[in-house]
Amino acid sequence: MKKGLVLSGIFFLMTGGVGSVFAGGFKACLHTNYYSLTDPIFKDIYGSGGMMFGGSLSYVLKKFELRAEYNYFHKTGKMTLTQEDVTLTLTPIILGMRFRILGQKVSPYIGAGVGTLPYKEKLPERLEHVSERATSLHFEGGGYVNLKHKLFMDLNIRYAWAPTQPFNEKIQLGGVRAGIGIGYSF
Repeated sequence: MKKGLVLSGIFFLMTGGVGSVFAGGFKACLHTNYYSLTDPIFKDIYGSGGMMFGGSLSYVLKKFELRAEYNYFHKTGKMTLTQEDVTLTLTPIILGMRFRILGQKVSPYIGAGVGTLPYKEKLPERLEHVSERATSLHFEGGGYVNLKHKLFMDLNIRYAWAPTQPFNEKIQLGGVRAGIGIGYSF
């Protein structure tokens, strides 16, 4: 029930239900990021990190920005003892807010958000695959660089915290993400 109300409220704001009061606009952005998991077990299996791709849609309310974001991370690694292939897939869905300091060419920001983090780990056939979901929390900083007309570049660094416990083993799917995005304001 709470989740439905929150999503309805965000949809109401993003579709212009109160647009005339706030006189805001929209931003759409495609992102390419490097994502580094902080859990030492995952670092042993998958290495230091890999590329994450995604997109976001934002509703701008003067200095504030309400955001919805989807990302995709896929990495293949080796089991530590047997060296068999394993595959990890993360698909975070995030709702967040950014506070911007408005500038002519560059607008720095700080932000935070919460999300759901569906993840799958494909293991060798003799083992059970993992398909679970974690709740994530993130804090970020970065800046928008205005390019031409309504085009912009988004430079971003984020720390995500996403603990989970499949098979009664505590793991951390969070990590550090740094990247760049290209977007359009409308």
